[in-house]
Amino acid sequence: MVNRRDAFTLFETLMALLIVTAFCGLAAMIVQYAVASKQTQGLGIDRFGWYLGTNDLAEYLHDKTVVSVGHGGDVVTLSTTENQHVTHQLNTYRNAKGNWQIRAQNQSSEGHEPIVTNLADHQVKFSLVSSRLLRVRAHLPDVQHQKGVIYEIDLPIAGALPPRHDPPDRAGPDDSAVQPAGNDRQPGHQPDSGVARTRRQSGT
Repeated sequence: MVNRRDAFTLFETLMALLIVTAFCGLAAMIVQYAVASKQTQGLGIDRFGWYLGTNDLAEYLHDKTVVSVGHGGDVVTLSTTENQHVTHQLNTYRNAKGNWQIRAQNQSSEGHEPIVTNLADHQVKFSLVSSRLLRVRAHLPDVQHQKGVIYEIDLPIAGALPPRHDPPDRAGPDDSAVQPAGNDRQPGHQPDSGVARTRRQSGT
């Protein structure tokens, strides 16, 4: 005759609790690491980090209109679709730890919002591809390349204002109103020898 048990033994109960506790602790550590990485914006070290950082940048840019790209592609002046009179800026900044980052600033330049961090240096260039795309090129560190890697991505924007030197009656609503990107093909902006390059379109 087979004996039936209707309850766990004390040992089995303790082992089950131990396994559940260990699993919950591991899950909590993973969640905590993900949240901490998101809050500190510790991105840009590798391809996945750049992907996460540019996703945040794309989210920031989706409702912005490019007013101008100045200082040789170092600074982008933006306005929102809700209020064309309030401007914002994208530029690079070196924080207290010595790390370069792409940041957003409001019109008064009071405070800033880090978006992409852990850049190898300040070699970040912005350029307009069309009235709907802003190209971002950055120099990031990479474990496989001593001199780092050049990353490029084209991000969607709400629009772009015509260049100031163009007469208003000649500036079209689409790409004709925007000067195409040319920084990547100018000799003065070519990456150093030995610097790898990688590129992806937004959404890929």
